Amino acid sequence: MVKFVKVLGAAAMALALGGAAFASEGYKGRIEKFEMPGVTVHAYNSAEGMLDGSAVFETEKELVLLEPQSMPESAKELKRYIDGLGKPLAAVIVAYHGAGLSPYKGVPIYASKAAVEFAKDGRGAALFENFAKGVPGFDPEVIVPDHVLEAPEAVLGGVAFALEYDDIPAPAPGMTVAVPSAKVVYLHMLGGDTHSILGGAEHIKAFAEALRKMKGQGYELILTSHHAPERPEALDKKIAYLERTLEILSVSKKKEDFVAAMKQAFPDYQGEAYLEMSAANLYK
Repeated sequence: MVKFVKVLGAAAMALALGGAAFASEGYKGRIEKFEMPGVTVHAYNSAEGMLDGSAVFETEKELVLLEPQSMPESAKELKRYIDGLGKPLAAVIVAYHGAGLSPYKGVPIYASKAAVEFAKDGRGAALFENFAKGVPGFDPEVIVPDHVLEAPEAVLGGVAFALEYDDIPAPAPGMTVAVPSAKVVYLHMLGGDTHSILGGAEHIKAFAEALRKMKGQGYELILTSHHAPERPEALDKKIAYLERTLEILSVSKKKEDFVAAMKQAFPDYQGEAYLEMSAANLYK
């Protein structure tokens, strides 16, 4: 059974996409610690940007970072927190977010083959430059990961990771990363109370099927890139959300009708910007 321990967490401000930032004891970001079987998971969500999520896996002797922070103040905070744990950082894993790697030069950086190629061939630079135009302070420096992760398994820093390349469309190649023995999984976006960025009917169906599969694997802690850590109930909520979205999409003739119907169906959901992005994808 997971033991949830909130390390830092006084509410400070609301983010544009509907998340919340937290501040306490010298940190602006939200930091939580989870004692899982065989490993301690430290989850960091930024107070700037889009509630970007990073996770530090701590074993008896070493640390492994999953996803860096691309905004400067958050990157400094996360690095300070990692340094404060007093153990060597054995590896950095890039699952979806390849920006913000400059603080970890000299540490082995791992990513999928597709993500390494994305960073090498100029697509990463183009994506980062585009983000930097719209998000002041975004770190556009491209650092190519120096190690390739081959699915389905890898052991880094004493942690046995299970890897699955993500075929669901995203701005950059990605992969779902799990620690099955610890009942922990990381995917790009979930958010049981948040709209998702959706690319089309087939994407919605594939997303729902992936979550149904994940639900059957017994995960107790779900980490994502743009939401605070969640319990497995979030999978059920998101599956129901996707099923309802398909129904609304099937009867909505125009983008405006779709957005209005989604807001009516999910009046308390965060992330209206994500909803607008989905509508733009669905009604091109």
